[in-house]
Amino acid sequence: MRQHSSLRFGLWFAVVLPFVTAGCGSSAMPAKTVSYFQAHPQEREALFKRCADDPRTLGKSPECVNVSRAEEIEGIGSWSHLAPLHFPPVPGARKKGADVSDQNGAPLR
Repeated sequence: MRQHSSLRFGLWFAVVLPFVTAGCGSSAMPAKTVSYFQAHPQEREALFKRCADDPRTLGKSPECVNVSRAEEIEGIGSWSHLAPLHFPPVPGARKKGADVSDQNGAPLR
């Protein structure tokens, strides 16, 4: 009797295990692209927050990689696309290449 129940358990395990593991696999749908996330800012922001909140589990998934890249492009963008920084003038400093004259107005060299 014991052999019969162990055979039944082994058969059940062999039949059910493939179904359980198939359900745990990745979804059949491909990951959304970077251009998709660029076109859908609200969805991009929501998924980006979820990926940032759980980087160990979600961080390396294809969708998180794509949403991170889209956020990088749409957020700040590339440093090469930023406008140049202009610092405020320093009080008392003279401009480069400007003529400097003494108190009488004569140019200094």
